[in-house]
Amino acid sequence: MSTATSDPLTARDTGDDGAPARRPVRWVSGLLVAVIAVAALLAGGGLAVALGVGRTDAPTSGSVDVGFAQDMSRHHL
Repeated sequence: MSTATSDPLTARDTGDDGAPARRPVRWVSGLLVAVIAVAALLAGGGLAVALGVGRTDAPTSGSVDVGFAQDMSRHHL
């Protein structure tokens, strides 16, 4: 059986054995919200890159983008 004192300023839940019940630590929920926010931002950024948001047309054969991609493919493959 769990009991609590009537004064809300000093209320402490106690477990069946009379020991104070453990409450979740506040910083854990704040950390969880921060991790979810960062994950959402990264997912949105990755989706924008994958979908090519902001790109109007394909790069031409003489563009810097094509040259960089060719150099990197030679370097890494």
